Amino acid sequence: MGPIHFRNVILENRYSFLDYIFGGCQISLSIAIDFTASNGYPRAKNSLHYFNPKTNPYISAILSIGQILQEYDTDKNIPVLGFGAQPLGVNKISHCFSLNGNIFDPEVHKLEAVLETYRRNVLKLQFSGPTNFSDIIKYIGDFAEWNVTNGSKHNYFVILILTDGQISDMNDTIDEIVRCSELPVSIIVVGVGSRDFSRMSLLKSDITPLYSKKYGKCAARNIVQFVPFEKYADDQEKLTSETLEGLPNQLVDYMTMKKISTKVGEDEKLEVDFYDMRKQKFIEQLGKRANEKGVKEILKTGFPVEDADVLIEAIRGGYKNILCNY
Repeated sequence: MGPIHFRNVILENRYSFLDYIFGGCQISLSIAIDFTASNGYPRAKNSLHYFNPKTNPYISAILSIGQILQEYDTDKNIPVLGFGAQPLGVNKISHCFSLNGNIFDPEVHKLEAVLETYRRNVLKLQFSGPTNFSDIIKYIGDFAEWNVTNGSKHNYFVILILTDGQISDMNDTIDEIVRCSELPVSIIVVGVGSRDFSRMSLLKSDITPLYSKKYGKCAARNIVQFVPFEKYADDQEKLTSETLEGLPNQLVDYMTMKKISTKVGEDEKLEVDFYDMRKQKFIEQLGKRANEKGVKEILKTGFPVEDADVLIEAIRGGYKNILCNY
């Protein structure tokens, strides 16, 4: 065998997860909680949301896994979302509502506030179903896309979804995962309880890439990690390992795919807030369909869902926001 000659050699830096973190990359954590009826009514002792006396499987999962991820969240302002239920006073099941009662300002500060917001509001929801993930993923995907479109390259979004059961909108969820695979997004799904979570493996693209019929393409990278909480609840070290198994590589894969260096540019600060933008577009969407004074009064105290028809009905019914923002 003779010598091998290369006509051209290109050397590219492969930065590490810590290179991006120390370089100023900001990680934004969002938490979404399953309030479907399969969890059981929270006052029932067999419910996964039952307080015994001050904790339950969801609180344990939020605390154990949330504290792992919170350490990477730059400002520790965490959107807290719910799905599969109706907030009291809202006459429609929602698969993406803010647990603090304000979809245009769903963030609370630090994990302690996440837990307190959950404790104060879980009994103010009418549990229903089905178990749909797509609306939650789309909402955070929109947030990520807004950042990218407006020049913010070093914000990375992590969605923590806590659920007790199988996904009902699998095709729509796959569509949103494929879309988010080209955005700075990772999804960590935590199985709460002891149900069969075998189909969660269908959400991963590490072996066979997910394919979206809606977008007509495969996922650009794997962005989903599934953690069965009950399996690792008594082993914090193993729980940490399972939770963070995919995230560092997923972030680096995205940055490499988009050819983004570790250095944050001085022009990356967003001039318009994502939530303000959504709120303004929502008001424009309402147009003359609703009384302007009524809209302003409700939005001043907060409304949990981004749905014009539901808001108009709420105005007519004299809606008052009873969800607490801790």
